[in-house]
Parts: sequence; C-alpha cells; structure tokens
Amino acid sequence: MKTLHLRNGLPTIAVLLMSMSLVFCPQAHSSPPDTSQWTLWYETPAEQWTDALPVGNGRLGAMVFGRALKERIQLNEDTIWAGPPVPTDVPGARQAVDQARKLIFAGQYKEAEALVQSEAMGTRIAPRSHQTLGDLQIETVTPTPVEPTGYLRWLDLDTALAVTTYALNNTRFTRTVFSSAPDQVLVVHIAADRPEAVSIRVSLSRPADAEVTLQDAHIINMSGQAQQTLGVGQNIRKEHHGVRFHTQLQAFTDAGRIHAEADAITIENANSVTLILAAATDYNHAQPEEPLQQNLEAVCAEVVAKARIKPLHQLLRDHRTEHQRLFRRMDLDLGAPPINLPIDTRLVEFQRRGGDPQLAALYVQYGRYLLISSSRPGSLPANLQGLWNENLVAPWNADYHTNINVQMNYWPAEIANLAECHEPFFQFVERLVERGQTTARTMYDCRGTTWGHTTDAWLFTTVFGDIQYGMWPMAAGWCVQHLMEHYRFNMDPEFLRTRAYPALRQAALFYLDWLVTHPETGLLVSGPSTSPENRFRLPDGDTACLGMGNAMDQEIIWETFTACLEAADRLGIEDDFTREVHAALEQLAQPTIGNDGRLMEWNEEFSEPEPQHRHISHLYGLHPSFQITESNTPELFEAAKKTLEARGDAATGWSMGWKINFWARLKNGERAHNIFKNLMRLVYSAKTNYQAGGGVYANLFCAHPPFQIDGNFGGAAGILEMLIQSHDQGIELLPALPTAWSNGALRGVRARGGFELDFEWKAGKLESVQVKSLHGGTCRLRSGTHQTSMETEPGQTLTLGPDLAPI
Repeated sequence: MKTLHLRNGLPTIAVLLMSMSLVFCPQAHSSPPDTSQWTLWYETPAEQWTDALPVGNGRLGAMVFGRALKERIQLNEDTIWAGPPVPTDVPGARQAVDQARKLIFAGQYKEAEALVQSEAMGTRIAPRSHQTLGDLQIETVTPTPVEPTGYLRWLDLDTALAVTTYALNNTRFTRTVFSSAPDQVLVVHIAADRPEAVSIRVSLSRPADAEVTLQDAHIINMSGQAQQTLGVGQNIRKEHHGVRFHTQLQAFTDAGRIHAEADAITIENANSVTLILAAATDYNHAQPEEPLQQNLEAVCAEVVAKARIKPLHQLLRDHRTEHQRLFRRMDLDLGAPPINLPIDTRLVEFQRRGGDPQLAALYVQYGRYLLISSSRPGSLPANLQGLWNENLVAPWNADYHTNINVQMNYWPAEIANLAECHEPFFQFVERLVERGQTTARTMYDCRGTTWGHTTDAWLFTTVFGDIQYGMWPMAAGWCVQHLMEHYRFNMDPEFLRTRAYPALRQAALFYLDWLVTHPETGLLVSGPSTSPENRFRLPDGDTACLGMGNAMDQEIIWETFTACLEAADRLGIEDDFTREVHAALEQLAQPTIGNDGRLMEWNEEFSEPEPQHRHISHLYGLHPSFQITESNTPELFEAAKKTLEARGDAATGWSMGWKINFWARLKNGERAHNIFKNLMRLVYSAKTNYQAGGGVYANLFCAHPPFQIDGNFGGAAGILEMLIQSHDQGIELLPALPTAWSNGALRGVRARGGFELDFEWKAGKLESVQVKSLHGGTCRLRSGTHQTSMETEPGQTLTLGPDLAPI
C-alpha cells in the first residue's frame, strides 16, 4: 500500500465557492442561493441516468448523479466508437434502380421493392455503437453512516457548474463538477465547512473492455478499446474493434492522508479534494481508418499537468469565462420570473396549471447549453444523444441519423447565436461529401455525392438495411443546406466560395444525374426512395414504402438547386453547371395537393397505415426549407396546415419539436404553444415508443422515448421561430406569439442577412427593436401590420419603435 501526504497541492476553491454562496450552512432551503435563473435544481439525488445532470466541453462529458454517499459520475468522450466493418457500397446497383423505376411507373410496387431490397441495399451491420468512457465513483468514508440532510443539487446553465450539497454529521459538504473547454479536463472539487472532514474513496470503472491501474497513490489510469460483445454462452465473441482510449485521474488535497488500495485511491481527513480527469483516443477525424499514433497515457498526463499548474480558482474562472462567451450572447425573458420549484415538480405543475412562461425560456437556454457542451470546434458533431451515453450499445447506436435527427441538432445553432458550435457538423458533412462521391459513382453511376439515412464516426455513405428506412439516398442535399444557412446568417463570401458552394455543387450534381422523367407528366422525379420510415397502402390492401417523386425528395432537390443558383449568383458564377441546374429546376415536379386538401406525401393519393406517423417528411418545404410560405405559395401553405392537422399533436419527443417549428411557420402560436406543453410532459420510461410517448425526463433531456437529444434542439429552435423568422423575404418579429407569452424580450438573436436583434414586446405588441448589421446591406423588417426596409452599413445599429420608425 502506498501512502502520500499532500499539504501543498492545488489551492482549494472552497473560499471562492463560499463567496459565490455555493457552500452554505445546513438549514432548509427552497432553492439554490445566488445561482442564475437558468438553473435546474432538485431536492433528491438522481435515481436513473435521465435524472442526472450533464456537463461537457464539446468532447469530454459527464452525467452527475449527485448521490451523497456513493456518487456516480458517468463519463463520455465523443470519439469512443466500436469499429468496422461498416456497410459498404453495392456496385452496379443502378441497374436494379432503373428496373425498379419502370416497375413503379407500371404500378408494380411490391416487385420493385423486392428487387431493390435484394440487389441495391448494403448490409446493416449492428451493433456498432458510440460507447461510454466509464464511471467515476466517489464513496464517502464514514464510520457511522447516517442519512444526509439539507440536500440540494443543481445545474447552473450560466456557469456550467453541476453542484451537490448536503449535511452529514453536522458538516456541510459541497461537490462541484465542470468540464473545462480551455483546459480539456473534467474537474471535481469536494469541500466541507469543517477542517479535515473530507474522507473519500475514488475509483474508475467501465462495464467491459478496459483495464484500471494505479500509477501511484494519487493517479488512476484506465485504458481500453471500444468493441462489441456478440453472441451468448460459449459463442460469445468480441468484434468491431474500434477506437483505443485512455483516461487518467489525478487526485489533489490540501491536507490529510492519501493512499492507494487495490484499484482505488483513499483520502482521509482532507479539508478539500480536487480530482482532475483527462481522456484521449486514437481517433483520426480526417481519416478514421488510420488511427493516430500517439502515447495516449502520455497525452492525458500532459493535459492534467498543464491543468494542475493553474490555481483551482483560475481553472474555474477560465472555464466559466469561455462558457459565458457563448452562453451570454443571447437572453430571453418571457414576462414572468421563474417559478421557485424543483424542475421535476415544476414540470408536473406546468401540466396541471399552465402558466410558468419562463419554463419555455429555460428550455431554449438548456438547448443552447447542450449544444455548447456537446459540439465545439475540434469535436465530432452532436450525435443522437449529443455527447452523453451510459451504454456500450446505445439506442440506435447513438449514431448520426441523417434523415432528420442530426440536422435537427443544429437548427438552433445560427438563430441562437452559436455559429461556432455549427462547425463540427460542417467538417463532418465535408468529409461525407468527399466519400459520398465514391458511393454516387459506384452504386448509381452518377456524378456528385450522396449518402443514406445513417452514418457514424466511420463516415460510411452507402444506403443499407431495410428499404423502409434505408432506401433514401437524399441526405447530402439536406445536410449541405446547413453550410448555406451559415452563409445566410453570417454573409461571409469566403465561406460561401470555399465551403458552402462546393458542397452544394456536389449534391446538385448527383441529383442532376439521379432524376428521371415521369412517363405521364414529363416532369423530373426522384426515386425509388422512401418517405423516411413511412409506408402507404396499395389498392389491394397491402403496404409499400418505395415511390417515385415523393414530396420530400422533390423538396430537398428544389432547395438544393435553388441554393446552388443563389450561391452562384452571389459569387458571379454562370457556367454549364448553373445552366444545367436552372433547366432541371424548371422541369422539377413540385409538391402536389390531394383531393382532401392536404399536401401529398407520395406521387399518388394512397391511404395511410399510420395517419399520425412521427415523420412529417412531406412538409420539409415548410420547415426547415422555405419552398412553402404564406406569401409565395398560399395554396401549399393551406395544404400544409391541413396535413399537420391530420398528423395530430401527440408524437415522439423529437417529432413534437419539429411540429412546434411547423406551427410557428404557419403563424399559429397557440397551437405551437400547446405542442410545447405536450413536449414538457414528464416521462419516466426509457422503453422505446414510436407513437405518442414523447416528453422530457426529469433532467429535461428529450424523451423519444428513450432519450434522444434532437428534440431538445428542435424544441428550442421552434420557440425562437415563434418569436422571429427570417426565411421569407425579410425579418418578421413575433410571427407566432401565443397569449401565454404576451410580454417579453429577446436579445442577441440572429437573423438571415447578417443581423443581430434585441427587441421587446408588451401585451402582444412590439415595443422596440434594435438591429445591428454585421456586414451591411438591406434590412427588411416587419411586425404585425408594420414594415420597413433600411440600408445599413457594417457594424451599424439602428433603434426602431413599435411602428418600426427610427427612434
């Protein structure tokens, strides 16, 4: 057994935390003292994973359970993925595709589907999941265990601190956790209000495929390789060997005794303890198949060594400053103070009584917090669970579903003034654009790029699996729109020239070669493809899922061609490619209205086996695209409204997030707010429910169920969309304001055209607006019956009154 006495370790932050009122005397408390209004707080520890509180620096994350005597802090690193083999391209699939098109045009849907399934689909290879890094356990060592009193835990979104405090044997303990972006470490600080009162046992563990060793009395190492355990009994085997990882934890204390026992560190009679944890992997973002060649243990040791040089108050200050640089850019006030209740109780009361407008503001800020915490330059994009995952086999592998889910993750990025957090997705898309060119050529004999409904850290681009979800080579067009949207919000011509336009061009080239002429209409249609994950009923009562000219395909292609021409015009490009795009756009089949007045999802009017299906893919042109607007396409706008009415309000969590955006675009604030209320329904089950089981867990994670983070981001974006829109010929303020939010203010929100706005409203009417022009140009602004158009200079700020006249 090794023993080490530390009297001159890292300085305690107990004094600093006391000055922030994070350490306080044991007594009854109604809420955490001196935290921001953007705080999730609770009076009991987390019982299940979706009760725990998330922290993250984009790459390194943790879920803090807040348990007093046996704390669990579940750890994540964004690149820990099980490995290949991955689905691969099917050479010559074009022949089957061409034959299937003829069969569908002839009404032989089942024959077409059988052909595509057997000859044009890659093989699904699963599970190959994103995986947990493991757990950090902190056990309180006490000779006479007693029940803690005066318990509280909270997550302050403004400071990105997860704090647990409780009293034990007349001593108050406070545990503070944060994940530092500047220093790339997870920090846990444990303090007490009496000297020499902290005695704990610290260990690391992982469910499988890792080895834990103690380097000395204050350092724990854990290393391993992500892989999947397959089979049962004597047939158990390890496959899909993937990313190698290492994590190192170092413990520091300013008093007491520290020694190693077995696989743990024991600290006795310390004034305070600080744990610093770093993690590293061999994942190569540019070429995942070629792992980085580096000593992972040495990398971790160097990261911790650099962090420990700093006084702890500086670690905290640097962390908080960097987080607030992003978080404090935008602020939202919906006209009432937050209700002083624990979040789980507050959710129940919101369902019972309504009110609590600031809950929606908190949900927006939580979405922004989650994006800051799970997606920063240099990290992978936020996946289906953002960054946080306790499993070796996560639901849907916590992968990147590109038929809505990963795109929804980034809906709030630009409007919520977090453009930097969009960058990981841009880089991911650009890598897919490159690899998807091989798939386009090998499978379909097409120019350009394509990929299917799902990919992961290994960047495969084939369509695979069952045709109902898998036969959908349309994701590239949707994903590259995010680069164009970034340009529209920021108006950076260099970004347009070097990144957005090249990606758009590759997506458009594929569609130019993929489209075929419909034999009856003479218009260009896409297919065979699914309308994501949905089915239709054939006249004989059987069901099918592949069609030609499905609405979503056509709308994505319309948006891709339109964006290409917009970008080319801004860049002064006119060539054979732009002329080809223009000609194809003129011949492209457009959304169609059925006899019942609804927008048709398929090219024919089929009945629906699931009339309230969670995907509402045929309204892509309404949101996130801009093909369907009240001013330009009023008939389609009304048809979209009827479609959404028929789909209903209840759904999975992420689907309700999308519906909030739809109803906002339809200018119906009351309906959007009603769906937001549905989204705030407290859910306890993690059992998969594809129907109407959506809501939120106690930690406000979105419940599909199970947990899926895209609903958090989609819901946050939808709330902002109710307050400001800029997709339809200018900026519109308060386009879908519900009566529940009659008074309020929104500051630091971004709009297309390169504008940042602060505005206030009272009794449902605009009071004032301040517009900052980031790059100059024309600003068209409207609110209610008032509208104006202004020429602006770069950096200019204009202040306008209720009638949009200058003040």
